[in-house]
Amino acid sequence: YGTRRIESYVRGLAEEWARGALAAGLTLSGGEPGPDLGHIVCLGRLGEGHDIPSDPLLALAHQRLLDAGARLSVRRDCLRLSLHLYNDRTDVDRVIELLRAFPAPSTKGGAPAIGSPARITREGYGRPSA
Repeated sequence: YGTRRIESYVRGLAEEWARGALAAGLTLSGGEPGPDLGHIVCLGRLGEGHDIPSDPLLALAHQRLLDAGARLSVRRDCLRLSLHLYNDRTDVDRVIELLRAFPAPSTKGGAPAIGSPARITREGYGRPSA
């Protein structure tokens, strides 16, 4: 394969994941993908949490992804996905699909409203725009 070819492949997957996440209305800690994008993409806003996000919705999204077999970690309150040669477009599409369907918290006490039409948005939580 060669390291340049692997890097190109992995960066392509990372860009697909980043653009798909943004299109689904999700927040990426690095914002819009650009020429310096590597193979690691982080979902959420930087904070102080480690192991489990302090944001309850991201904590639930983290658990949902783990339950679905995704391998990811938490760094500074963000969900961190690191893509490599063993990943493919199916992996990227599946993670985006799982997160796109994930609900935002209800207005009652901040607890998650499973099945709610609300979603994670670029601004945080809220209803999808019409």
